[in-house]
Amino acid sequence: MDTNNDLLLNRKIFVSTVGWIGIIASSLLIYFLGLQVIKLFVLTGSDLYKEFFGDETSEVYQDFFDIYIIMIIVFIAIIGFSIFFLTSSIGLLKYKNWGRLSFISISFGFIIISISTILMYIFYQSDALRIMAGQAFNSEMDGVIWKIFAIQIASYGILLVVINRMLFRIIRRFRSDDYRILFKK
Repeated sequence: MDTNNDLLLNRKIFVSTVGWIGIIASSLLIYFLGLQVIKLFVLTGSDLYKEFFGDETSEVYQDFFDIYIIMIIVFIAIIGFSIFFLTSSIGLLKYKNWGRLSFISISFGFIIISISTILMYIFYQSDALRIMAGQAFNSEMDGVIWKIFAIQIASYGILLVVINRMLFRIIRRFRSDDYRILFKK
């Protein structure tokens, strides 16, 4: 084989790999976030929730209920976003130009949503922990919970930096002329 054919083959392998990773990642997101939404619906409607946070008129109950409703809305929005991600990944595997363009758009969207989500998570989770700290935990437990929260946020932050950097590199490749020629109109 000559060098041009090797480069073309490498580009096709790259596109296929990104497509399959997109299919797997979006499918996992849909599955796990779907389970999370179901869990939140079951939790907010359970007697245990009402027992722990008081009756529906208590301020603590309302604070947590509002937080859970917002989380459910965000999870459902991310599931919808993941369905589009799945569709564009299938388009990549078929070397369709709409798949390439939608993957680029969705990648930019994912970067924005991931940063927004972690900021929202920090805000609402820290707010929830403050409410819980005043209700159910002793001071030693508060310290442990806050340390776990800090480790969790740092882990999410590192993961997002890695994923977003990878997405920027993929976007740059897919926008190049070398990759555009692979895709059918």
